[in-house]
Amino acid sequence: MFIQEDYFKNIFNTVRDAILILDENMSVLSANRSFFKIFKVESANTIGSLLYDLGNGQWNIPNLRVLLEDILTKNDTVDDYEIEHKFESIGQKTMLLNACKIIVKKNDPPIILLAIEDITERGEIEKGLEKARKELAATKISEDAAREYAESIINTVREPLIALDQDLRVVSASRSFYEVFKVTPKETVGQLIYDLGNKQWNIPKLRELLETILPEKATFDNYEVEHEFSTIGSRIMLLNARQIKRVWGKERIILLAIEDITERKKLEQKINQYSKELERSNVELSKLADEALRKSEERFRALVTASSDVVYRMSPDWREMHHLRGRDFIPDTETADSNWLQKYIHPGDQPHVMAVINEAIRTKSIFELEHRVLRVDGSVGWTFSRAIPLLDANGEIVEWFGAASDVTERKQAEETLRETEEQFRALANSIPNLAWWANSDGYITWYNRRWYEYTGTTPEQMEGWGWQSVHDPKMLQKVLERWKASIATGEPFDMEFPLLGADGVFRTFLTRVMPLKDSVGQVLRWFGTNTDISVMKQAEERLMSVLADLERSNKELEQFAYVASHDLQEPLRMISSYTQLLAQRYEGQLDEKAHKYIDYAVDGAVRMQGLINDLLAYSRVNTQGKSLETVDSHSVLGTTLRNLAVDIEENRAIVINDDLPIVRADATQLSQVFQNLISNSIKFRGADLPRINISARDVGHEWIFSVQDNGIGIEAKYVDKVFVIFQRLHTRKEYPGTGIGLAICKRIVERHGGRIWYESEPGKGVTFYFTLQK
Repeated sequence: MFIQEDYFKNIFNTVRDAILILDENMSVLSANRSFFKIFKVESANTIGSLLYDLGNGQWNIPNLRVLLEDILTKNDTVDDYEIEHKFESIGQKTMLLNACKIIVKKNDPPIILLAIEDITERGEIEKGLEKARKELAATKISEDAAREYAESIINTVREPLIALDQDLRVVSASRSFYEVFKVTPKETVGQLIYDLGNKQWNIPKLRELLETILPEKATFDNYEVEHEFSTIGSRIMLLNARQIKRVWGKERIILLAIEDITERKKLEQKINQYSKELERSNVELSKLADEALRKSEERFRALVTASSDVVYRMSPDWREMHHLRGRDFIPDTETADSNWLQKYIHPGDQPHVMAVINEAIRTKSIFELEHRVLRVDGSVGWTFSRAIPLLDANGEIVEWFGAASDVTERKQAEETLRETEEQFRALANSIPNLAWWANSDGYITWYNRRWYEYTGTTPEQMEGWGWQSVHDPKMLQKVLERWKASIATGEPFDMEFPLLGADGVFRTFLTRVMPLKDSVGQVLRWFGTNTDISVMKQAEERLMSVLADLERSNKELEQFAYVASHDLQEPLRMISSYTQLLAQRYEGQLDEKAHKYIDYAVDGAVRMQGLINDLLAYSRVNTQGKSLETVDSHSVLGTTLRNLAVDIEENRAIVINDDLPIVRADATQLSQVFQNLISNSIKFRGADLPRINISARDVGHEWIFSVQDNGIGIEAKYVDKVFVIFQRLHTRKEYPGTGIGLAICKRIVERHGGRIWYESEPGKGVTFYFTLQK
């Protein structure tokens, strides 16, 4: 017959985790040996006690109460519940709890099985289980219930556990055994242990333990085995074995607990290696450390002495200050007395400073504070102090190390800035524009009166950025991007955006944002104004409409000129041709007066045809930069002169031109400019032989061309009419012309992005200038 007490006792002694058995009231029915050993408690103070009262209340752990009183009441089993707690007797522990409820007898309340794994240091696993208490026998469970109870214990323990019969065949195995070694119950239970996993468990040292050592000893702990498994690789295992007699009618059963210590062994090997290296270098390090410490102290003292800040060491209670080095706002002493705080800190700031210091001492945290100080010369200054506590191994403050910076100038600058803000607000409230004030990060902190009047808002509604009136999300995103970029660069920016007024109408505003910087270029504040440019924008829109109408008119004029030239030139050619044929037909029959009339008619037809051609050319100059290309102005001028060869020869004009540059232009239109200016110089010649000089000079970003003649010049009364269309600059008949040529030149040059002008004195010739971009 199965002996319950021996069976449970051996299970408890085999399992390395701490185990508690609790009744429904959380009183301890039993605890194993590992529990007493790990948690440093006695059986007499444990069995029968409330769990939370153990160790003078050390087990009154909130998370443990949650597990047992909340979670476990709703579940039969809880796995891997982690808690952390500091015990007075054994220190800080991290534990992994597995719990389950077990019904021992029908209609009896369940008992609770609680397994506790100390995972504070994974390398230390508890050695053995405490023998089961006699209270376990009092439960009087049946053999089947005992088997189920034992299996519940086995499956609660995290380390692999396997039970063998006297023939070393597997009777049962824990759930963790199957998980760790990647096997199933079907291929495990009933098998010879050496045949498991295709004989992977045929390990010589395992045979030695089971066949040689264990028959002579009922118990064997910490038997180390190293083996290469084909499925899970190399493993180093620590085996604990128990031999139990008279189990289920057989002579013996063997309980085998297996702990995987592979990672721990690797870590131990590394630690051993590092320890040896550390030992070899200890002597050298000691020497180097002594030397480094000496030099470090020298450098530290030199740094402290040279520092513009105060650097100090403070006693744990802040009563004594050592190695104090400062400027004119703190005495330069080696050690300050216990009243140094009262002498150094401004009386008005002492209560607050002392409160912050006491809180830093209590919490062992960093001390940071800005406060007033009493300077050596009796004046009041400002300092920013920061001190860090240095702690020993027990977490107690050894001393404080700190520094203090003189921020008097910054505080004075802030005060000046505050006064400037007040002046700005008074000024901003008196201007018609919308204005606001922002901090260094770009957040608007103040709006002028005009802003609230226009938007119909209140200060409470305008907190934050204040861009709520920007109706277009894309515009809002653009505004914020420009704002952020300006914050990063510290540069001003202008931007247009629509702003909704209190009357429900959107108006266009020009926002101008300017940074206010300190002496080193740091942005302190942002100043912004919003100017209503709605009227100007409307005027621009009207102007654009007028320009569009003008463009359409130009196109209509060009079309009209083309049609007119086609419709008029043909009759003019007929008049000229038939008039000349009439003169030939009646040659010898016409008197001198008739010939004169015929010449007048032919000359008028030719002049009218020339006028039509000029009008057509003027109308076609209607697009800026049309067909621009890189052209050689010298070559263009040469072609133009060849086309004018007849006029030049007849008028005996002399043309002198220098080497001209490469420019971006419409070659045809540039030729027309040269042609008109040269023709103008020829037509208005004087009695002497005309002389024309064409040249160009480089003035940086453009070329200035000049066409100079030695003619009669332009009379003063025409000074404002030179480039006006249809304006004849002379009334004498011997100076022909339509009055369109110079207007065409002006139109072409301006369409190329240039300008044209002239210089002249009556009787001394005229020089025309025009520019072209490079």
